[in-house]
Amino acid sequence: MKKQTTFDSKASQNTVHVLAPARLHLGFIDMHGGMGRYFGSLGLCLADIYTHISVTGSDSVFIQGPSSHRASIYAGRMLEHLGIPTGVNITVHEAILEHAGLGSGTQLSLAVGTAIAMAYGFDISGEQVASVMERGKRSGIGIGAFSQGGFLVDGGRGKETGVPPIICHLPFPESWRIVLVFDSGHQGMHGLGEIKAFESLQPMSEDMSGRLCRLTLMQALPALVEENCEQFGASI
Repeated sequence: MKKQTTFDSKASQNTVHVLAPARLHLGFIDMHGGMGRYFGSLGLCLADIYTHISVTGSDSVFIQGPSSHRASIYAGRMLEHLGIPTGVNITVHEAILEHAGLGSGTQLSLAVGTAIAMAYGFDISGEQVASVMERGKRSGIGIGAFSQGGFLVDGGRGKETGVPPIICHLPFPESWRIVLVFDSGHQGMHGLGEIKAFESLQPMSEDMSGRLCRLTLMQALPALVEENCEQFGASI
C-alpha cells in the first residue's frame, strides 16, 4: 500500500465517485463446521439498488446526505488507517435502505473506504478495506458483490481466513427478475441483536449441511449456467 501522510492539494481537485450495489444474501450452507470451515453462503448482486457517493480530499471532514452518520464512522476508520491527518468531503447521493437485508452497512463502508483511498492515491484492495471496516466476519458475499457483481458463493471461514473467499462467480441471466417486497413497519435484525442471535444458534446437523452443499453444487449452480429458472428457484 502506497504511504502518504500529508494533505495533497490534488486530492481536493479530484472527485471520486463510487457506486456500491445492494446484495441479497441467500443463506448459509454449512453451519456445522465439521470439515474445518464454517458458514459459507450464497448471494446475488442487485443492479438497480445501490449506494452512490462522491469524495474529495479536504483539510477537514464534511459529510452530507442519507446515512451520513454511518459514513462518518467509516471515514474516520479509513483516514486513521491510511495515516491521513486531514479529512474528506463526502456526499452520499443515494443510499441503500438500511436494515432491510440488502447489505447497506457493508456496501456503504466499502464505498467510503475505497473512495477515500482513491482520492488520496492509495492502492488498496477491497479485502483490505473490508478488514479495516470489520466487514466479512461471517460472509464474503457483500465484498464479492462490491468488487465482482453477479451470483456468488463464498467458501466460509477457516482458522486462517480473513475475508471469506469467493469460490464461485457466475453471471445472473438478464431476463430473470427479482421481486422485493418491503415492510415499512419492520426493521431487520442488526448490530448487537444480530450478534447475539448468531451466538445463540443451535449447531446445524451434518446431514443438513451436506444437503445444502449438494443443493448448491448439483442444482443451483448448474441451473444458473443452463438458465433453468424453475430449477434454480427450487434449489434456493
